[in-house]
Amino acid sequence: MASASPERDSPLPAPPGVSGKRVTGVVVAGLLIVGVTLSYALWTYNRLEAARSVSAAQWRGVAEQLSLRYRGVEKAIAAGVDERRVKMEFGESFRLAVDAFRTTALPEPQRAAAERIEALLDSPELAPLAGQLPPVAPAAQQAVVEYNLAQATEKRLLESWGGRLLNIFFRFPEPRPFELAAAAVAN
Repeated sequence: MASASPERDSPLPAPPGVSGKRVTGVVVAGLLIVGVTLSYALWTYNRLEAARSVSAAQWRGVAEQLSLRYRGVEKAIAAGVDERRVKMEFGESFRLAVDAFRTTALPEPQRAAAERIEALLDSPELAPLAGQLPPVAPAAQQAVVEYNLAQATEKRLLESWGGRLLNIFFRFPEPRPFELAAAAVAN
């Protein structure tokens, strides 16, 4: 029997450029990058949730002020319908929009109803009642400004790097400002 040659018994040398230290360093760096990215995404998510709850609280203030306003506008439109200065169909569509606003406490559906009402308030159908509609109270205008600031904060967070990363996994509604009817603000 021939004895084994020393070349056969020695382990194969590692390929050049690959070492245990280098592989360990790459794995640790990869884990560090993933950890930092996830931490930043979670931090952004927490900030976004806080901003969304501020927006919801601000909307409650807007809704309270709008409810007071819509009550007065609804009375003026009803009087206009009775006097035949406003079409009954318009009065009915306004009443239905106000009912939709009042019958929900959820911010998104209530906001959609308020946007519908504001569009109706900008309608030329209300021209005969131009001087009889109650003006927008300063408190309502201030509540809308504060709500829009909260929406801008939300939008800024969603447009950040962390917000874009979160948008891969979640679909947050696009924050947008709420606007009062131009005719109502001009009064």
